[in-house]
Amino acid sequence: MTAAIADLFGWRIRTTASTIAPVRTRSESVADSPSTLLTPPAVASWVDHLARGIVAAYVDRRVRYATASTAIHWLLALPSWVPRPELGVGDDGTISIEWDNNVKTLHVMFGTDSSEAFFEDPNRGEEWEMSVSLDSIKVRHALRAIAL
Repeated sequence: MTAAIADLFGWRIRTTASTIAPVRTRSESVADSPSTLLTPPAVASWVDHLARGIVAAYVDRRVRYATASTAIHWLLALPSWVPRPELGVGDDGTISIEWDNNVKTLHVMFGTDSSEAFFEDPNRGEEWEMSVSLDSIKVRHALRAIAL
């Protein structure tokens, strides 16, 4: 995440490694096992590019701050193994993040009042629509299916 995007949304980005010492086991020394307790999870390499597109839509007044912020926070929470999606900005101020891999489709839409996801996998006869939550087992399953 670039400093400009972080500044625009008022986020703090930690640039130093954790200073918390790990618990030593009998066979390890502290120097051999760096702490990852406060290290943020890996972010996919494409997140910065999509976040810039969302910020540009906000700066151009095509989307509201809350919509842009929600979409960027959701992108930052995605596992690093998720493939790059397409980004769309609707005339109604919605942000759409879409994965289409010839068979499976996952569309996640962020709006002013709500966010929802749609998934379809015709090979498995699976289709659903629901409110967006990265904690949802269905959304995690859809992301894994798209990644395969």
